[in-house]
Amino acid sequence: MKRIGRRRLLIGALAGTAAVLVGAALTALGGGPGMGARPRGEAPSAGPTFLRLGEVGTLEAREGVMPMGRWGYVAGGAVNPVLVARRGDAVDLTFRNMLGAPSIVHWHGLEVDWRHDGHPSYQVASGGTYRYSFTVRNRGGTYWYHPHPMPGTAEQAYMGLAGFLIVEDADTDVLRDSGFELGVNDVALAIQDVRLSGGAAPYSPTMMDIMMGMHGWAFLVNGVQSPQIALRAGTNRLRLLNASNARVYRASVVGPDNRQLPMKLIAVDGGLLERPIEVREVLLGPGERAEVVVELGMGAYTLRATTWDPAPPRGGPMGRGPMGMPHVALTGRTVDLATIVVGERGEAVDVPAELSAVPETAPPSSGRRLSFFPAGHGRWSIGGMTWNYRDYLYRHMSASRDVEVWTLHNPSPIPHPMHIHGYQFRVLRRVGTPEMGWGLAVDGAGRLATDLGLKDTVLVMPGETVEILVDLDNGLRGQQVYLFHCHNLEHEDHGMMVNLYVED
Repeated sequence: MKRIGRRRLLIGALAGTAAVLVGAALTALGGGPGMGARPRGEAPSAGPTFLRLGEVGTLEAREGVMPMGRWGYVAGGAVNPVLVARRGDAVDLTFRNMLGAPSIVHWHGLEVDWRHDGHPSYQVASGGTYRYSFTVRNRGGTYWYHPHPMPGTAEQAYMGLAGFLIVEDADTDVLRDSGFELGVNDVALAIQDVRLSGGAAPYSPTMMDIMMGMHGWAFLVNGVQSPQIALRAGTNRLRLLNASNARVYRASVVGPDNRQLPMKLIAVDGGLLERPIEVREVLLGPGERAEVVVELGMGAYTLRATTWDPAPPRGGPMGRGPMGMPHVALTGRTVDLATIVVGERGEAVDVPAELSAVPETAPPSSGRRLSFFPAGHGRWSIGGMTWNYRDYLYRHMSASRDVEVWTLHNPSPIPHPMHIHGYQFRVLRRVGTPEMGWGLAVDGAGRLATDLGLKDTVLVMPGETVEILVDLDNGLRGQQVYLFHCHNLEHEDHGMMVNLYVED
């Protein structure tokens, strides 16, 4: 199996653990030092592994293959490899489930036939296999892969099953030829929060966690707590992924003077923007990606985030609110996620003023309004609908291959990151944005910088209404059964997911 572009950087591991060499474009959630290494018990790899997706014959889900007993996908002798594909590549891959529970793999953001998209009706039991066969049709960009059983997604993702999937095309080639090299000054960073206990990070949600989403108090970047990431002085491209179950981040890079550095946002979920957008921080809900370019000099920098914790409001015990919800407040705080150490000279890279031609979307022919409410017993609903656990192919919504406007309304005090399978969409406007998003709007429609371009996931904040434009013709013919769900994974597991039947 061909391995490509292996590079190294120095990572400071967990306290009391020796630093080890791993690659700059780290695998997503390997679970500790030696990410991209061989499974625990075998000789570790010298760095992370980049594999061509079209050349991966088998991808296995295994338990306990990384430190802290975390789980991972194993291919080519590496855990959670960074998979690299080119637009037009043919993929023929077998997933083998070695977990103790059913599972299936979702290629988050890819436009593939629904039978190869990770729909839970195709999940396989422990020891079972599933064959994927599809062509990579997406624009160049940062995508990822993770489990999608029903239920069970929340636990499996929390335990470390996830990896980056980077797609290349002619537009991303221009950036590469300008001077960005994957694994050197082009690095992929996945952010996750967990709860540590006795040297492990067990998944043990309470009823409050099921309602609000699992929020941990230890923060990992590519599976390492408080890592030191070695980069070169000059221009660096950071591919950021929020791989947390439920937590929202406003992420930035902070300099030695404790000020946020200016950055250029160049890409979001669905690939490159038309042109760079100047930002100092990006808001990321679970599942969302953002690519930023930042200039670094010699010295130490911090990857920092403002994040929010659900908590009872001040002044008394938690009661019940008017929606039957617990009375909660989202309490903001600042956390340092990683230290970026710059000790070598690099190169300045000129980012093109025009990055890509984002495909146009036709005017809408219809629309629908979907509101998010509690449905009892820790469950949530989408437009009054919840997952049918007795019939995984229940027809919740139907559509023809038209362009629709979806109005997503969130009257609850909980943010909902909403993800659609099989399609990309555009964000049209935001109304009622709360403090979580204050100061981030870049136009009169209230949109954030991360709303521009094509998206597959959008964060609908508490009290907010977001309009999106969805083109339901992805070029794949025949009946398609895609999913629309909340990417707060506890919400997803407990019913906040529906089937969308799209007919010719």
